[in-house]
Amino acid sequence: MVTPNSNDDLIIRRMILEDLDSVMYVEHRAYEFGWTRSTFRSCLTNGNECWVLARVDDSGIPCTVGHSVFAKVVDQAELLNLAIDPNCQGQGLGSLMLDHVLHRMRLTAIRRVFLEVRESNTLAQDLYTRRGFDRVGLRRDYYPTKAGREDALVLAMQLHD
Repeated sequence: MVTPNSNDDLIIRRMILEDLDSVMYVEHRAYEFGWTRSTFRSCLTNGNECWVLARVDDSGIPCTVGHSVFAKVVDQAELLNLAIDPNCQGQGLGSLMLDHVLHRMRLTAIRRVFLEVRESNTLAQDLYTRRGFDRVGLRRDYYPTKAGREDALVLAMQLHD
């Protein structure tokens, strides 16, 4: 894993409504069929854990470079969204955000976490596998594509026994 540039400070904090412009910018750069503003707004207001990853430059101005959202139900969680700006990928920021989310889940006594990932997204699959996720299922035609639909792999990880 490449560590983030030592000249940059990284901040992970809770997402707020005022972040939606920068979150939408990253979302639509990271995903061809990204979430809508109203989806993020719903996640913010219905109790999901929503996080922003920002890089503070030399002038002290934070710039959003990633975000994540997960939902909790009793002792299980689903990682609903994790995105890093494509210009910032390959710097270990996805790992940093995933580690933060998994830490938050452990703090809230989540026992098992699930997620879906595009079958074609081998970089994300590699990240999740390195963190201990295993394939537990397949959702046929789950994601939209320009040519139609794409399958999603369902991954899961046990956090606590």
